[in-house]
Amino acid sequence: MAPPASLFSTLPDELQLKVASAIAMSPTVWQDRAALCLACPRLGVAAIRSIEAYKDPLLAVGIALWHRSATSVLTEQRFRQYLADSKDTRGGRLWLSWQAERHGVGLAFNGKVIPTDTGAIHAIERRLSVLSQGQWVLSALLRKDYSNGRVLHCEGEKGAERMVREHYEGAKGAERVVRVVYPSGRVLHFEGEKGAECMVRVVYGEDGLPDS
Repeated sequence: MAPPASLFSTLPDELQLKVASAIAMSPTVWQDRAALCLACPRLGVAAIRSIEAYKDPLLAVGIALWHRSATSVLTEQRFRQYLADSKDTRGGRLWLSWQAERHGVGLAFNGKVIPTDTGAIHAIERRLSVLSQGQWVLSALLRKDYSNGRVLHCEGEKGAERMVREHYEGAKGAERVVRVVYPSGRVLHFEGEKGAECMVRVVYGEDGLPDS
C-alpha cells in the first residue's frame, strides 16, 4: 500500500514521482496505484500525466473499488469496454476476472483458441462468461485476435455477431486507429500513436444509449 500522505508532503516533486513509479511495479499494481492517487490527489494527478503505467484504464476501476460497491463497478458493460480498449492486456483481463471472483460478481473473460491445420494458433475468440442462475453462460463473440496482429471487434446477439469497422490514419507501418464504428451507430474516437491509442470520445447511436 502507499505510504501515508503526510510523508509525501515533505519530499521534492521529482522524488514523489519516483516513489509513484516504484509503486507502479507492485504485483498488486492497480490497487496500489489507486491507493496512492486517493491518498495524495496532487501526486496522483501528476503521476497520471507523466507516468505511462498510470494511464491504464484499470486505474479508474481500482479507485472506484475503494469507495463504491463492487457490483456497481464490475459490470458487464465495464468488462466489454475493457475488451474494446486498445490498452487491454492479458494481465488486465486476469485482474478484472480475479476482482469479480473475489467480490462474488459472476463475470469473467473467456478465450477460445482457434488452431490452424498444423496446430498453431490461428486466432483467439474472446467472449465473456456470465453466471446466470448458477450456470456459466458464454456471451456473444466480442473480439477475435489473429496471430498476425489483426484484431476484429464484433457486436450483436450470440450467433448473429457483426463486424465493427475500424478506421486508420498514418503512414504504412505506423497506422493508428482513429475511429471505430459499430453497426448500431455508436462511434468511438481515439487519439495517440500506433499501439498506444486512447479512447477520447464516444458518440452513441440514434437511440442515444450505450450498447448493451
